[in-house]
Amino acid sequence: MISAQHLTIKKNNLFELRHIFKLALLTACAFQLGSLHASPMSEAITRLNDEHFISRELRLSDLGVNAPRVLTGMDTSQVFYMPVPKNIPIYQGKINFDANYRKGDSGPFGIKVSVNDVAGVTERLVNDTGVISKTLPVTSRGDGTGFIRLAVQTQAKQDLQQCGDGLSTLNSFSVLPDSRLSYLVDSRTIKSLSDAWNMLPVKPTLMISGEKISRASYDSAWRMSVALSHLGRNVSIQSFPTLGQEVDVDGLTVPSVLGKIPAFSTLQGKSTHQINDVAEIGALIFLNAIPVHADLLIMDSEMTDGINTALDALRAQLQSDFDAVNAFDAWRERRVLINPPLNQASQIWLSSLGNQPVVMISAEGGENAVGILDSFWKDILLSSRIEAFQSRAPELVSGSTVKLINLGNRSSNLDVLSDSSWTTTFPLSAISRDSQSPNELVLDVGAAPGEVGGGPIVSVFWNEILLIAHRMKGDGGNERIVAHIPRYVVGVNNSIAIRFQRQPFSDQCKVTPQAYPVAVLPTSHIVLSQKKSEGTFVSTLPFLASTPSIIVPERYLDKASSSLKSVTTMALAGGLPTTRSALVVVPNGDLYIPKQPFLSMEVPIRDVTTSVEVSDGPALRIGGKEQPWINIAGLKNLSVAELVSSNGEQGVFWQTIGTQSAEEIVKFSLDRGDLVVIGPNGPVAWVDSKNPGAGEAAAPGGTPFYGWGQYLQWVVPMLGVGMLLLLLLLVAARSARRKRNS
Repeated sequence: MISAQHLTIKKNNLFELRHIFKLALLTACAFQLGSLHASPMSEAITRLNDEHFISRELRLSDLGVNAPRVLTGMDTSQVFYMPVPKNIPIYQGKINFDANYRKGDSGPFGIKVSVNDVAGVTERLVNDTGVISKTLPVTSRGDGTGFIRLAVQTQAKQDLQQCGDGLSTLNSFSVLPDSRLSYLVDSRTIKSLSDAWNMLPVKPTLMISGEKISRASYDSAWRMSVALSHLGRNVSIQSFPTLGQEVDVDGLTVPSVLGKIPAFSTLQGKSTHQINDVAEIGALIFLNAIPVHADLLIMDSEMTDGINTALDALRAQLQSDFDAVNAFDAWRERRVLINPPLNQASQIWLSSLGNQPVVMISAEGGENAVGILDSFWKDILLSSRIEAFQSRAPELVSGSTVKLINLGNRSSNLDVLSDSSWTTTFPLSAISRDSQSPNELVLDVGAAPGEVGGGPIVSVFWNEILLIAHRMKGDGGNERIVAHIPRYVVGVNNSIAIRFQRQPFSDQCKVTPQAYPVAVLPTSHIVLSQKKSEGTFVSTLPFLASTPSIIVPERYLDKASSSLKSVTTMALAGGLPTTRSALVVVPNGDLYIPKQPFLSMEVPIRDVTTSVEVSDGPALRIGGKEQPWINIAGLKNLSVAELVSSNGEQGVFWQTIGTQSAEEIVKFSLDRGDLVVIGPNGPVAWVDSKNPGAGEAAAPGGTPFYGWGQYLQWVVPMLGVGMLLLLLLLVAARSARRKRNS
C-alpha cells in the first residue's frame, strides 16, 4: 500500500519535471526568437552578403566610335556589335540609343533600329531636324555569341525605287558615341576562370600590393597589363591602399546602422579620405569601394597580409555585437577567398573581393598566366582554379609561311552583290620568329560567274594600304595572287582586308540584282623572310617581336603603379610579346650590355651615343648632322624614344624629359622614323635622323634606276671605247700571225 508521504514526493517530482520542461521550452523559444530577431547590425551585414548582382556599361565610344557615325547617301545602314559575356545570362539589359538627324529632301524619311534582329524603333521622321533618344530592351540568356547586335537602318523615298539614285538623297542620320548598353549579371553564375575573363569590363583594374613590390610581382603585372591592352581593354593599374594614403570615397554609401562602427563612420559624407586605421581599409573592402575595386589581383605575400590584416582589424571593431561578428565571418568566408593554394608559384584562381569577382594570379606565375589567358586558350578554363606550369600559344609559323586561316578569321566564303570584305587582324609577335618579317602575301581565291561578263575586282590591303588590285576571271576556278609586302606597311598590330567588288546586274531594272559567292581559300598564306634592320623603328619591329629584353632600373620597383604605366605604353608601342620577353632589373646607375633586342626604360646602354640629350632645366637637345635641330629648356610631361644599337643588337632607348607622371597607358606604335617625342596623349613629333628625306616623293625621273642612269651616261661610252680597242688588238694580232705564216 502506497503511503501519503510517498504520493507527495511523487507529485513534487512531477512538478519539478514539468518545471524543467517549461524552462527548456522557454530557452529554446528564446534562442529561436533571438535567431529570428538578430541585431540590426548583423541584418545589415547579411543583406550585403545576399547582394549578388554586378553592373556593366558599354558605350559606343568604348568600341572606338569616337565621333558620330553618319548614315547618308548610299551608306544607309550600320551594325554595331556590342560584346557581352558568353554563355552568361544578363538581366535588366537595355540600350540607351542616342542620335540626331537632318532632312534635306522633302520626301518621306524613316529609321529602323533593332536589337538582335528584334525591331525596337520604327519611326517616320517628320521634322527637318531632330534628336532621337530611345531606350531599347535587351534580352540575352547567354547564347554563346558574345555580342549584342545593334542594327540601324534609314530609308528615304529614293531607297524605295529599285533603280533610283541613292546618291541624290540629302538626308543624314547620326548615331552618337554616347549610345550605351547597360545590364546586370548575377555573380553566382560566374563559376569559371573563362567566365570571369569574359566578364572583364572595358576598363578593368589590375591591382598590385603596393607602390614597392617584388621583381616577380612587377614582372607579372607588366605582362598582364600588356595582355589586357591587346584585348582592347583600357587597363588601370592601382596599388592596394595603405595607411596615410588619401583615397576617393565620393558617393560611397554606408548603411546607417554600420555608421556606429568607427571604421565606417569616418568614410561617410566625404569625397576623399585619408586612411588612419587599417580597419578603414577593411570597411572599404566590405563596401566594395573604388579604392579596393579590382578585376585582377597580383597575389604576393604582401597582398595577402594586407587584406587579412584589414579585415581582422574591422572584425575587432564588431566584437561588441556577437551576431554581427557571426554575420561578418559568414560574409568573409563567401566573399574574400584570397588564401593562395599550396603551390602558389603556378596558380590562377577565381575568387572575390567584396561583391566583385576577381581573377587572382600568383606573383611568380605571371608569364604562364598570360599564356593560358591568351585568346586561344582561355575557353578551356572551365574550372575556378588551375595550375599553369607551362603555357604558350601554338606555333603559327611553319618553316617560313603562316596560313591566313590560323590568324583569326576561319570563314572563307562571301556572297558579293556589289562589295564585300574578308578581314583578319593579328599582332606582329604572333608571326615573328627568329626576327623574320612578312615579305609576300599569297592569296588563293575563287569566284562564281556573274550574270554579265568580267569577274569581280579583288583589292588587297595591309593596314589600310593597298598592296595590289586584280580583276579575277570569275569562271568558277581558283586563282593565285601574289603581292609583295613593303616594310613600311608592317606594324605592331596588323590587319589584312581582301575586298571583292562586283557590278550589280539589273537588266534595266527588269530583274533584281543577285549576290554571287567568292572564297578566300585555306591555302592562302604569308611568306616570311629574314631581313636586316635599316635603322628605323619599323625595320626593328620584327626583332622586338621575337625574343627581346625589357630593361628597367631598380627604382621602378619602388614606384610600381606609375612606372608600370610607362613600361606598358612602350611595350605596346614596340610590340613586345608577353610570353617571350625577359624582364631585366638593373641596379640604379649601372650600364647594361644587351645580348638580344631590347627596350631600355631609362637604363643607360654601354657604347651608345644618342642624338638626344636630356639635362636639368629640364632641357632637350636633338643633334642634327651639322648643328642641333632643337635645343630648348623648360619642358615637362614629355619623354623621348630613340632607336640605338649596342653589342650588335638593335633596341629602343626611352627617357623622360623633366618630371613625368604617367596618368594612364597611352596606345601608339613605333611605325615611322627612328626618334619620337611623346606627350601625355601620345607622339607629338617624329624624326628620321638617319635619312630625313626618306619619306619624300620621288622627283621627276627619280625612279629606283635613276641613279644607275647617271652612271650609264659615262659607263656606256667607255664600254664602247674598250670594245673598239679590243677589236683593233684582235685585228692586229691576226695580221701579225698571217705575216709570220707567210
